[in-house]
Amino acid sequence: MSRPKARASDTTGNPAPREISDRLILGVVALYAAAFVGFGFLVDTPSAVARGLVAILTSRDTLLTDYFGIGGIGAGCVNAGLLTLCACLVYYKARAKMAGAAVACLFLVLGFGLFGKNLLNVWSIVLGVWLYARFRREPFATHVNVAFFGAALAPIFSEILFSTSLSLAVSLPLAVVTGLVMGFILAPAAAQLFKAHAGFSLYNMGFTAGLVGVLVVALYKSYGFVPDPVFIWTTGNNVLLGGSSPCSSCRWSAPGSTGTGPCPRGRGRSCASRVRRPPTSSRSPASARRSPTWARAARSRWPTSCSSAAT
Repeated sequence: MSRPKARASDTTGNPAPREISDRLILGVVALYAAAFVGFGFLVDTPSAVARGLVAILTSRDTLLTDYFGIGGIGAGCVNAGLLTLCACLVYYKARAKMAGAAVACLFLVLGFGLFGKNLLNVWSIVLGVWLYARFRREPFATHVNVAFFGAALAPIFSEILFSTSLSLAVSLPLAVVTGLVMGFILAPAAAQLFKAHAGFSLYNMGFTAGLVGVLVVALYKSYGFVPDPVFIWTTGNNVLLGGSSPCSSCRWSAPGSTGTGPCPRGRGRSCASRVRRPPTSSRSPASARRSPTWARAARSRWPTSCSSAAT
């Protein structure tokens, strides 16, 4: 009868740490994403979530587009969770190595699934990266991180597809082709641009996606396609999402989560009475969106900490 193999030891004689399987890491990330889906259906009814998802999928997603302001909190969380679950499935099917970069990529998908990325606009870019891997005759697992990091350009797909200046017969194929081309060139562009900063940029794909996005937008602007600015931002959900108060400096929360009461750093005065907050959902008017002074004036009117509001 053969004895079981002993665990490998390092040079100091201590047993080597056990490797965590890729499936376990992927399962943990999937649990986080499933929690978002569950929370979405907890705070909203299924019909409201469905209507919100339709609104999210059919909206333009250029900055700044808050999905809570478009489809509601429930639909925003469900969109982020389902998108991350789909990404986990892609990683599982590709048999990708779940290293630190892969985990960071999936959590970025989860975070930006609340504004910018949705269940519709990321797949043309992912497919473009897959086509590049097929062209190079390389496994897609080596490029899957590039595919989902490069999904930072996904709002371009929605901007073209739901443009009011183009018909659907033109915008649909144009959006798909643009996404495929961007995905196809992301991997080689990232490899070449790494030499530009010699590793001093910790987010190489963000640098690459930014340059590719500048080129794409400049190209479309040269043909007269100028996207309109978007500003959709919601506030006032602090109690539901985390129970924090409007005072970000002292992290004070009033009894009963009402947002009122004496602030420890506010010299006995009510934090909510001194901090003026923007309305629940704010959309800047067309004239104000064109003026760069509008944002500065808004920020000066809305202090966010006791130290900035106290006199």
